[in-house]
Amino acid sequence: MFPMSDIVGFYPPRIRTMGQRASSATSSSVGLFESLCSSARRFTGVQNTHHLRWPTPPLVRRGPAGKLARVVQWRHVKLLGYAALSGSTKSTQEQGSTRMDASRGGPATRRVDLRRVDLNLLVSLHYLLEECQVTAAAARMSISQPSMSASLSRLRYLLDDPLMVRAGRKLVLTPLAQSLVEPVAEILRDIEQTLSARPTFDPRTDARQFIVATTDYITLVLLKKLVTELAFSTELHLEIQPVLASHVEDLRQGRIDLIIAPREVIGDLDDLVGVNLFKDRFIGMASAKNTDVDDLTVEKFSQLSYLAYRSDGARSNVDRQFDALGVALNVEMTTESFVVVPLLVAESNFISMIHERLGRVMADFVELRFFESPIPLSSITQTIYWHPRRSDDPGHRWLREKIIAEARSHR
Repeated sequence: MFPMSDIVGFYPPRIRTMGQRASSATSSSVGLFESLCSSARRFTGVQNTHHLRWPTPPLVRRGPAGKLARVVQWRHVKLLGYAALSGSTKSTQEQGSTRMDASRGGPATRRVDLRRVDLNLLVSLHYLLEECQVTAAAARMSISQPSMSASLSRLRYLLDDPLMVRAGRKLVLTPLAQSLVEPVAEILRDIEQTLSARPTFDPRTDARQFIVATTDYITLVLLKKLVTELAFSTELHLEIQPVLASHVEDLRQGRIDLIIAPREVIGDLDDLVGVNLFKDRFIGMASAKNTDVDDLTVEKFSQLSYLAYRSDGARSNVDRQFDALGVALNVEMTTESFVVVPLLVAESNFISMIHERLGRVMADFVELRFFESPIPLSSITQTIYWHPRRSDDPGHRWLREKIIAEARSHR
């Protein structure tokens, strides 16, 4: 039961005095409190209900004693209902387990009984952590704002943390909430993959969308056959995106399936799987009518109008090699497409460097002439990358094997 001393103890001194004066008016409510506590014990299995507290005192206006009694009653009605909704209530011992252990210099371990936790709250928590706004999180889950607010209240009670606090005109995540962003997202991704994974994959009947980050050069030289094959499938869809610096993190987060790019650009990443596909080297390229590349020297090469490739604002591998070798380039134009370079060079006095495999393909479409670099350059190794979590995915394995087999046929 709730002793009157506990009830009055909830409030500031001025309210406490009012409560003491109003003891006669509130005495009739004691029976209601006892009934509520008894119901809570039966519903939640909690025997000691004297520890239940609302996080902050309610707003109580001065007025007749009867009004104070009604406010106190509603406070405990909400509290007991809240405990029932959460499916779990904290005992005094459990509350103490989250406090700072001064002797050890850190928080004590807090155990949560999953049998008393609604795991559907994980989805709500994920969107709340991503959006840091109740309305936006509710919209992403296609539920009402009050429903999401109720989920937030239950999460706050369960985690014993406000999760979001106001900073000026906006909400920000608490330190605990920030530490949960990635773990919660990872858990939901694993659950989604576990529930959607199939033991086999049939490309003729199974529906799947694959996202591959690579260049138009690789698309034309390596993926052309695969793209043509998938064009006749109504269930399989392939989305090819240009390689960006953010795609490595996208691969880790499961937002894309594969990256195909030079190992010299991406590097060796311990948390990703990388398989070499083939090597390619750089050769010079000019219009078939361009005679300026005859008897080419380093000095002459540096003076000719140069068409450079840029990716996501970064210089290409070959241009960085020239920089490292101290060879200046007379860059007069840049483009973000490897395939566009030979098309522009063929109709101008530009020169450029191109991957040898791409140059041989483009020579069938436009009139070009090729020449060796005036200074030796290192070759590059085109590599296919994926996250280890995808290694046993049958559909993902099918796509990888198709690409790797095609690459080996070009060696």
